[in-house]
Amino acid sequence: MTLMAFSLQLKAQEATSLMSGTPKTSIDAKLYKKNMNAVGDDKEILLNSSAQTMTITYKNGSRQEIEMNEIESIEYSNHSSKDMFAAYLSQAGMLSTVLSETKAKNVLEMKLSGRIDARDFDYIKWYCNRIQVIDLKDVVIDAYIGEDGTNEGIYDTFYANKIPTGAFFYWGTSRKHSLTGIPKNEGMTSLKKIILPNNIDSIGEKAFANMAQLESVTVSTPYPPKAHRNSFQGLSRKARLYIPMGTKTRYRSAEGWDEFVEIVEVNESGTPIISDNPLIGTWKTTRIEGWGESVSTAGLDYLQLKADGTYIHVEEEDGIPFVTRGTWTTSEDKFILHKKDGGQSGPSFEYEIIELKDNSMKVSMWRVIAYLEKVQDSVIKQYQIKWK
Repeated sequence: MTLMAFSLQLKAQEATSLMSGTPKTSIDAKLYKKNMNAVGDDKEILLNSSAQTMTITYKNGSRQEIEMNEIESIEYSNHSSKDMFAAYLSQAGMLSTVLSETKAKNVLEMKLSGRIDARDFDYIKWYCNRIQVIDLKDVVIDAYIGEDGTNEGIYDTFYANKIPTGAFFYWGTSRKHSLTGIPKNEGMTSLKKIILPNNIDSIGEKAFANMAQLESVTVSTPYPPKAHRNSFQGLSRKARLYIPMGTKTRYRSAEGWDEFVEIVEVNESGTPIISDNPLIGTWKTTRIEGWGESVSTAGLDYLQLKADGTYIHVEEEDGIPFVTRGTWTTSEDKFILHKKDGGQSGPSFEYEIIELKDNSMKVSMWRVIAYLEKVQDSVIKQYQIKWK
């Protein structure tokens, strides 16, 4: 398991508590305005906001327990991906202190835990303008009263456990951000996927309005959080809502949530339940193989896409099925599927991978035949893909 590097900032009164030892593979340890900033590799990091302590293991083998309420913030950075940002925030409204505007503009994926409020949503909206994925599953949203929330400089009240009004929506000219090219009546154009907090009870007006690129919203509450008619106004028809099993009827009839054309139930392990259309949905794969016509990575002329025990997602656009998420990479690559023959009990597809991207790798693939079969008779319209 690859360990993540972290930057730990303690509250002022705890400034010297880490000075007695050197964090494993220490990179830096300095004193900044009575706050301790230590960077290194950890053996145990607790991202769950309900955790009480965090354990640091030092190079000499000693261990130290730190109370979470003594921590100002924790910033995690996976050095293999400069586009990923993760942080624990002990106090709401602090995202801007651990994520600079310069770094924010390069973030593509973000995972937060701890406590946030409308100020943090506002910072993401205005400065993380390339972000594609946001995971807020382990955060608690605190109340905030002031003019630094998501209502463009207007003094307002933002309630706890609520996705704030206009969270990812640009009302027009901002009263507080001196940025050029500000859109009006548009949602964030980059955001594709968001996982909502576990304990939210409501969604503010136009929180996700006019977000044309949004593809996936995941919510874990068994009863739909209260939403406004315009909370998801202008939603793309390809956007998919992931909800707990047995809750589709509630979400389908709930105001705001009924904007989603496709609602997918998932079980406790996160496995999607197949959509009503037998040709469209999610299928378990046993193996994927492909031969490249051209591969930009030197010396590689054969590529095996390992998909054992994982899933691929098939949607339909303009009558053509395509896979929106492959299993070889976590990016949103599209594998174009061309239907070869019909039949709903065991349809087969002839498909061609047009393009596959993963950092420096780009592969053009030629066709493979896929046969879809039911995983088990008791699961209606669920098919297993076997590759010939």
